[in-house]
Amino acid sequence: MNYLHLYYFWTAAQEKGFLKAAKKLAVSRSTVSTQIRLLEEDLGRSLITRGPHQFELTPDGQKAYAACEAIFSTGRDLVREFATGVEARRRVRIGFDGSVSSTELLQVQEK
Repeated sequence: MNYLHLYYFWTAAQEKGFLKAAKKLAVSRSTVSTQIRLLEEDLGRSLITRGPHQFELTPDGQKAYAACEAIFSTGRDLVREFATGVEARRRVRIGFDGSVSSTELLQVQEK
């Protein structure tokens, strides 16, 4: 299973259409459709009911969408967790040697 196929499917399901998903992903409509078709082939299931001006998730598509929600939610959580770690590592710590008095140090901290 290809992560990109899942992402295109998830985006199309959120946007409720191939064209809106294509615009959001900055790719062509046919690219989105092809990626989803490849996902459907991998899964052996139809995920979307296709027709003129029609975009509807099949029951299997609804299950796949729920799974994608869990996958991408977990991914966002991981990014947030790591971003917090990056922020913590970006903090600048300044040390003072013994030549700075505790009064001077308190004045610096108050600023």
